[in-house]
Amino acid sequence: MHRRKCKNNPDSKQMYCMWSTSNPSDEIEDTRQIVDIEEAFDISIDQESCYLFYDMNLDEAAIKISKMIKQKC
Repeated sequence: MHRRKCKNNPDSKQMYCMWSTSNPSDEIEDTRQIVDIEEAFDISIDQESCYLFYDMNLDEAAIKISKMIKQKC
C-alpha cells in the first residue's frame, strides 16, 4: 500500500521505498508505515530498529519481523 503511494523504482525491494524519496520524513519512527507494520504483526519497533528496517530489503525485514514475533513468545 505505501509503496504504491511513493514515486520510485517499483521493482526495488528496499524498505525505504515505503517512504517518499522526494519528501522524506525527518523521523521514521511513528510514521504510518511503521505503525502499520507494528499493528499488522503485533510488535513494537524501537527507533534504532526503524532505521535498520529503512535500510533493509523486504526479505531482510521479513526475517527481522519473524524474529521479533518469536521473541515476544
